[in-house]
Amino acid sequence: MFHGLTNKELFNKIRRSDEAAYEELYDRMATALMIYAYKRLDNDLEVAKDVVQEVFINIWERRFELDVPGHIDAFLYKSVLYNLLNKIRKEKSKSNYLEYFSTYYQSVGESVDEEYLEKEFFEILDIEIAALPTRMRQVFELRFYGQKTNNEVAGELGISKHTVATQMKRALKVLRGKLGKNYIWLLVILFY
Repeated sequence: MFHGLTNKELFNKIRRSDEAAYEELYDRMATALMIYAYKRLDNDLEVAKDVVQEVFINIWERRFELDVPGHIDAFLYKSVLYNLLNKIRKEKSKSNYLEYFSTYYQSVGESVDEEYLEKEFFEILDIEIAALPTRMRQVFELRFYGQKTNNEVAGELGISKHTVATQMKRALKVLRGKLGKNYIWLLVILFY
């Protein structure tokens, strides 16, 4: 019934409460997503299954409000990673969390291309940006993703240029603390 449809088309049907499309998307993607989670969880299959099920439950519950601008596959993998990071955060202290990713990146070394590392860095960065206080996050997203000047951000948010600069400094300080000095240089290079 759905064999000719892309995953994005299935997702659009899900947004219209099509349960059969939801089941088809799950059937297509669940195994690959479980393997993805399994490899990042030190081979814990039960947790990997739980994470993937949580992602799909969340999609169904939020189907009317979700807007996926890109590929649904990328969205699903990013959602799995986000849930994994939340689980890791709950189980490990901040230093253990950073040590986990530092060790992971050091272990892959030259075997992983720069594009893959950059992708994972931005996934982690997105999660940390989402955790910033609301106003700080808005300012940072407009400056970083929107490539807007302090004056443009100030006008759009109805705040002073000085407040924008202060919020950016605070955001960078928070992100430096979360990402560690090994990763913040990537952000600074990309931003400036």
